[in-house]
Amino acid sequence: FSVVGGSEETHEKIAETFIKTCEDLKRKGRDLDDADPREISDLLDKHLR
Repeated sequence: FSVVGGSEETHEKIAETFIKTCEDLKRKGRDLDDADPREISDLLDKHLR
């Protein structure tokens, strides 16, 4: 994936959040393509805190 625009700090936070979200989905046997949008939203929210 690519992050365009924003500060280096923002890029790091977005990358970290995305990676953790994908790791959580993988542990559940899913990926972004087959996960429910609400589940993805909840995981992103969890990792942004």
